[in-house]
Amino acid sequence: MKSLPVVFIAVPMKKEGSRVTRPNTGDTIVAWLQSTPEPCNALFVSDQPFCGYQFAVVKGILPEAFRFDFVGQGVDPLSHPAAAAVTLDSIARWIYQEHILSDRVFKN
Repeated sequence: MKSLPVVFIAVPMKKEGSRVTRPNTGDTIVAWLQSTPEPCNALFVSDQPFCGYQFAVVKGILPEAFRFDFVGQGVDPLSHPAAAAVTLDSIARWIYQEHILSDRVFKN
C-alpha cells in the first residue's frame, strides 16, 4: 500500500453572490479531473453515512474508464447526538443523486 500513489486535491471555497460556501464532492471530483489523471482504479476515503451519496456523485461525474470504490468508518450513534439526523439527511441526498442519474439514463 505504501507504494501506491496518493493524490490530495485542495478546492477553494466557492463564492455564490455574497455567500461563501465550501466545495462539495462534485466540485472536488471535477477539480481532480482537471489534473488530467489517467483512467485508473481509485479508492475514495470518506466517513459514513456519506459514502453512498458520494459514490452516486462520483458515478455521475467520472468517465466510465475509471473504476472506483468508497470506504468509510461508521458513525457511532452514542458519541454523535445527531447521528440519526445526519444519516437521514445523507440518505435523502443519495436518493436525490440517484434520481438525477436515472433521469440521465432514461433521457439518453
